[in-house]
Amino acid sequence: MGTGRFPMSGLSEEAKAGFPRLRGTHFRANIPVSQDVLNRLLSNAGIQLQLQEHNRLLISYRVFRVAAELVLVTRELDVVLSASWWSRSAIKAALVWKPQLQSYLSQQDRFVSIHCGRISAVRKYEYLWRHISQVHARTVAGRLELDIQVVIT
Repeated sequence: MGTGRFPMSGLSEEAKAGFPRLRGTHFRANIPVSQDVLNRLLSNAGIQLQLQEHNRLLISYRVFRVAAELVLVTRELDVVLSASWWSRSAIKAALVWKPQLQSYLSQQDRFVSIHCGRISAVRKYEYLWRHISQVHARTVAGRLELDIQVVIT
């Protein structure tokens, strides 16, 4: 009798095909993501994160350093942050100085969004994260903890 496991090579192909053998599956997972992993994913954009307790984080881009609070993570992997006036001003300056950052960052009122799904290192796994139906996130020192609900349709 089989174990129900997919070989890793088969799992990748199954995922790219939309998980046809898993249609209708629902599950929740708690995924701890280290600060180092996030910084490797963001390295192409030149962004560095420092994750702190209680949903606080520091975002660095060259000479700009912004303190913010994690508000939510969307299904599209947009990370929405609340930032002070001073931090938002620094982000505005960075967006003027480097307009290509507008692909990854946006600002509305007191909120700043990092569009992680647009970052090439993340986007190439869209075939996996498109099945996320709900995300809850929190930070602890050096780590982002994601509680995700997945529905394979």
